[in-house]
Amino acid sequence: MFPSKPILLINGLNLFGLCFVSLVGDCLCFGRPLSIYIVSNMYLRALIDNFTHGLISVFATGFLFGWTRHSLLIIAFIAGCFIDIDHFIEIRSLSLNRILNNQRQNRPFLHNSLLLLIITFIVYSFEYFLWRNQNGYYSIIFFLGWSTHHLRDAQRRGLTLLPFGETSPIDYYLPIMCFVLIIMKLVHILKSLTLDNLYLIQGLPDNIYFIERLRSIWFENCTNVHFLLSPIAKQSLKNVILRRSTCDHAILTSFFDQLNTLRYLDLTSLQIIKSSNHINEQFHLPSKLKICSLNSTILKFCSFLPHTSLRALELIDINVDLLSIILNTFQSLKIVCLFFTTKNPSLSSTINYFQQHKYFQLLIHFHLLSIDDDDDDNNHDEKQSLPSNILIIPIKNSLSCFRYQNLIE
Repeated sequence: MFPSKPILLINGLNLFGLCFVSLVGDCLCFGRPLSIYIVSNMYLRALIDNFTHGLISVFATGFLFGWTRHSLLIIAFIAGCFIDIDHFIEIRSLSLNRILNNQRQNRPFLHNSLLLLIITFIVYSFEYFLWRNQNGYYSIIFFLGWSTHHLRDAQRRGLTLLPFGETSPIDYYLPIMCFVLIIMKLVHILKSLTLDNLYLIQGLPDNIYFIERLRSIWFENCTNVHFLLSPIAKQSLKNVILRRSTCDHAILTSFFDQLNTLRYLDLTSLQIIKSSNHINEQFHLPSKLKICSLNSTILKFCSFLPHTSLRALELIDINVDLLSIILNTFQSLKIVCLFFTTKNPSLSSTINYFQQHKYFQLLIHFHLLSIDDDDDDNNHDEKQSLPSNILIIPIKNSLSCFRYQNLIE
């Protein structure tokens, strides 16, 4: 649940890159901490200084949120650079020459750290209460942009905290910057563990409390997992994975009845414990579910009602009769993956079924333990005569057949 060694190395390189960029920018613009070379042209020096602010903001954002979301990195660069726009606003001119030759004693309004801190808090509050904390990173990126800008400027003039005045110059701003980023990173990790995702492999915690705002749960190798499902708030859940675990039938049914936001469900290796009071009760697939993985045992407890959101379905060792009902019920399906974990007659009968019933709107994958070269002639002929929308893929290659996230959007 905590960062692995490669992730820790990447985070360390992020902080090193931040410090390196900042020190190079300080040397080129101000001749400190080393006066190896100072850019003499004041216009180029101003551009390098502002560009350095933007890069520091990008490294800080990459440290917290990673480097895969390029849009966030672009926003971070803009957030780090735009602070200096208040110089143009203050003199009411777009002339860089006037700005560099008419420096005023008082700092412009966007260099007031207290003002921007209040604005950040207001923006974060709107994000938190209006969007249920799903877009809270925009206010955080805004905070990273202006705070790193102000801290780097503070080595010359201190922090402006009007109307309370200003601080003295801060010579060692980089240790402060790195310390704050590490604290924010730890808070971000703990938040993702406690609020967004809950992963549990082998065993249950000693004390279970009511857990709110979870978006993903993944329980694996857990006995009587229903003891953990009950205290979880269901309003925000989008992904549920229960593998190689056991669960009470009645509690599972009640759990699914409350999942109005679920998008992805994986019950391929879940075992159901029958409850004597609810033997005939069936559970319904959530209305907004888009991707689902079920085994033949779970299918016995499902009610097959028309479903308009389901896009991808993964079925394990299913018979033809049940498959026919499912395909005729779920008209919105785009991809069906059929796994055959043992050599049994259901494979041959399933192939015959698809030869007789043409589902051209579907992409169908047969996942077999292996594709043997020594198959008998009948099976070989059956596979050769399959429609073009049906692929036969070894189970070991099943993860590369398609990407689930492409279907969720």
